Amino acid sequence: MPSLFANVGKAARDLLSKGFEKAGHKITAKSSTASGVNFTSEIQHDAAKGSVSSKLGAKYSCKNTGLEINKLEVDQDGKFSAKIYANDVVDNTRLVLDTVLEPMSASDENEKVEIGAEYVKDDVAVAVTVSPFDPTTVALNLNYAHEKFNFGASAQSENLVTKSEEGEESSEGSILDRFKSLGAVVGYTDADVNANLYYTFGAANRKATAKTHNIEFNYLHQYDASTQLVSVLKFDDIVKSGAHNHSLQFGGKYKVDSESHVQAKFDASARTTDLSYSVKLRPSVTMVASTNFSLDINDSKFADAKLGLGFTFGQ
Repeated sequence: MPSLFANVGKAARDLLSKGFEKAGHKITAKSSTASGVNFTSEIQHDAAKGSVSSKLGAKYSCKNTGLEINKLEVDQDGKFSAKIYANDVVDNTRLVLDTVLEPMSASDENEKVEIGAEYVKDDVAVAVTVSPFDPTTVALNLNYAHEKFNFGASAQSENLVTKSEEGEESSEGSILDRFKSLGAVVGYTDADVNANLYYTFGAANRKATAKTHNIEFNYLHQYDASTQLVSVLKFDDIVKSGAHNHSLQFGGKYKVDSESHVQAKFDASARTTDLSYSVKLRPSVTMVASTNFSLDINDSKFADAKLGLGFTFGQ
């Protein structure tokens, strides 16, 4: 059964982005109610920025009604995020509401209100998303699985009629100008290997105008029962400026025992290394200790380690 387009390669990306604490300290508390609501509160001190942030979140799922609150979160700045599913409205189909709202005083480039439907059955996964507020967008994602291979495509349009610099509708412009983003992926999955090659073209977010050609290859290998290895290679080409960027990251995760593991990643472009150790101190207490340091001998902060420490209370 195929994954939705947005979830293809997620395991590889998560291995390089999650499980590492920022420089500073973080405390997370988790609790649940008898009715099945799960609460999470978090406070974090970012040593690099010299700031303190906090957020409160909740999750809830009801099998009888099909309601699933996957994310309901508010932070100290008043940013509100929610992702809610209505499961099994029709066979193999669920509805989704995905929204991010920010205070009037904040930048609104990440704000969104999207409603959509997801259909997954046998070898096909389809997602349709509509944003009814300006700028109005329509997105379509399609994935097809055949044996061990996965083929996917995505498209998002703001307006099928392009506009001139004066804001008037125009029939001129390339096909690519009529889409906010386009994408395609080819993937291969086996018992211990997952590899994906992506191509995307589009803006970084809903408010951005500059578009970028992106190529990404990620590879995740389950080396043995305790070890995972991953690598991610990216190339970016910004259309208007002609700037070229590339990055190479690789890392791994080793399970020491049932209650602890170590993680490591190396960014070849930034020449930085991250190491992390996670251990369950008690059944309801987990500690994560991380360090980040530069391996660039020309960097004034060469080998200057930044330490991060996090505790999670609850399950």
